[in-house]
Amino acid sequence: MRNRLKAFISLIVCLCYGWTVYAQPQEGVVRTCGTARKKGDAVQGVILRPNGGNEVKSDKDGHFFMILQQKLAEGDSFHFSKVYKKGYEPIDKNILNRKFVYSSSVPVEIVLISTQQLAKTKANVESKARKNAENRCKKQMAELKTQLNAQQINTGDYQKQVQELERQMQLFEVLIAAMADHYARTDYNKLDSLNAVINECIINGELEKADSLINTKGDVKIRAYDNITKGLRLRAAEILIDSIKNEINRDQ
Repeated sequence: MRNRLKAFISLIVCLCYGWTVYAQPQEGVVRTCGTARKKGDAVQGVILRPNGGNEVKSDKDGHFFMILQQKLAEGDSFHFSKVYKKGYEPIDKNILNRKFVYSSSVPVEIVLISTQQLAKTKANVESKARKNAENRCKKQMAELKTQLNAQQINTGDYQKQVQELERQMQLFEVLIAAMADHYARTDYNKLDSLNAVINECIINGELEKADSLINTKGDVKIRAYDNITKGLRLRAAEILIDSIKNEINRDQ
């Protein structure tokens, strides 16, 4: 009986030792998305769960502490299986697929945005961007009409250019929702001062001012241009592909 008890105790000790070796601590902080007027604030009560681990909650300062149930070296990656708080969502919509770097000394950072703020900013961006595009289109249409009346272009060229303007407006309508979502989720805490101004200009519909800033700032222009166009064009292409797939599925 005593031998069995000793064996049982030894097994428990070994299991506990193994747990201490493979279970590793990771600290983190949750904050809201920074805006043009305000830095992000700490968010309390966010539920977080690492893959294979237990749920934890962020405290009043946005801090959390969790145990990763895997053997990791400094710099290895891990994933979250849950990041949740009612009325909020991560600015990174693919956060559960994102790789986070394990560190025993550097906290991970989770950035959320309130669903109310997200909806408000998206609606604002869509409204101003659509109005700006419609005004530009009307102006270009009027210029084409003037050229036609002055016989600077023939009827065939006029119709082709009008069709191209209409095509551009249709593409813009496909793009606008993705564009609005992109800028509404921008974290100003991560932008330098120039890109913050450019981003704010776009949100406010001041596209000519944004374009002027981009075109006069040397190598910053490259970073800003990538920030403003690259992701949006890719997203527009994805939306168009999804739209085509849906049409094919409906026809089958």
